[in-house]
This record gives sequence, C-alpha cells and structure tokens, in this order.
Amino acid sequence: MNKFRENFIELLSEHNLSKRAFAIKIGMPESTIRSQALGCVPTVDNLIKICDYFDCSCDYILGLTEDNNYKNIKKGVKFVLKDFYTRYNTAKLGKSDYSVAKSMGVNNGVIANWNAGKTPSVNHLATLAEVLGTSVDYLVGRSDNK
Repeated sequence: MNKFRENFIELLSEHNLSKRAFAIKIGMPESTIRSQALGCVPTVDNLIKICDYFDCSCDYILGLTEDNNYKNIKKGVKFVLKDFYTRYNTAKLGKSDYSVAKSMGVNNGVIANWNAGKTPSVNHLATLAEVLGTSVDYLVGRSDNK
C-alpha cells in the first residue's frame, strides 16, 4: 500500500494543505493524518472521508487505478457492514467464500469474520476488489458501478 502514501501526499500537496490543516478540515486527529502520510493505511471510514474531501475514488488513492477522474461517486457514505456483505455476495458471482479467500491469499476465517460483524481492513478490501474484478468504491457503497 505504498501507493496510498504517495497518492495521499500528492493530494495534500496539490490542495496546498498541511497535515494539520487537513486534519482540522476533515475532523480527524493530526496524529492519524501524520501516520497515514508515513504509510499507515487508514480505516475504511477514514478512507471514505479522505476520498470524499479530495473528490477521488478509493481505488485511485489506494493505487488500484491511475484514473483520478472517477465519476458517479456518492459522497458522505457511511460504511455499513451489512451493505458491504450484500455487495460482496453480488460481486463474487457464485464463487464460494473459500475460493475467494484462497484467491485473496487469506484464511477463510477472514471472510467468516465479515459475516460475523467485523469490518474488513482496507488492505483486504483492495485485494478483494482485485480478485472480484470490482472497485473498492463499489464494495464500500460509494459507487453502484461494479
């Protein structure tokens, strides 16, 4: 996820924002923004806030696409696990959880945890989007385009 760090720093620079100013604008602790600028991947909710502010797709900031002109993004979306799981089941096109987990290179328990109410990590969402041929924005509910 080094691409996240690069894109995040580039977006801060393009918008002439210090880490402190950005933290204030989006209501996050400055320490969180600083850690993300050092390469720590944000939580799903923080990823959505960052992308909403910069008007970019999650896929762009995570380095899954070079296209920063993503259309039809819903802003202000709150991540809802139940909605994610519905989108995941739609996108997997009949594949078993086991085969998806295997393709992701994770234990099947990771996917079972989502069903049990655990929010997926951003890293898992990025891998899942690649495995399923969809976008992170679709999986988190920011886009209806798979």
